[in-house]
Order: sequence, then C-alpha cells, then structure tokens
Amino acid sequence: MGRRGPDVAVYRNCSFVISLLNRERLNYEAGSQLHLDHGELTAITAAGEQRRVPVREWQDVIINAADVLTNRWRRQPPAPSPSGDGNSPHAG
Repeated sequence: MGRRGPDVAVYRNCSFVISLLNRERLNYEAGSQLHLDHGELTAITAAGEQRRVPVREWQDVIINAADVLTNRWRRQPPAPSPSGDGNSPHAG
C-alpha cells in the first residue's frame, strides 16, 4: 500500500513547481511557502505574493526537486467495466 500524504500541510522555505491541468507550470523559487488544505493550494513567494490554486486545477507539485505531491483530491472513482461479467469480449 502506498504512502498517503497529509490532508493539511505547510512547506516553508522551499522551491516548488505546480503543474496545472492546462499544462501550465507555476515555478516558485527557494524561500517560498506552499500551504495544502484538503487539496486546495496556496503558494506564497519569498516576497509575500499569494496565489490560490483550486483542487480542480492542479495535477501535481514537485517540492525541492525531489518530493512529488499528487492531487488525489480531484480523482474520480474508476468507471465500471463495460462487459460487467469479467469474461472475454470474444464470442466463443
């Protein structure tokens, strides 16, 4: 079973890159802060500028070029199998 990240966390004095679903990347340099609250992100630059990123807009965050935070809050449950019976779709 994989390790599950926190629902609420604050990463201080770090650099990070937020990957958005529209393929845009938001880069934050060393000294920035990242606040995570149940999938909602608040990114704060070292100069104090803030940007909120709603849970539906981001895909993942790379923190300090090492740790990856994946957005598990926007994931949908898997769709049921179309065949429903688990048998091969080929007629026999």
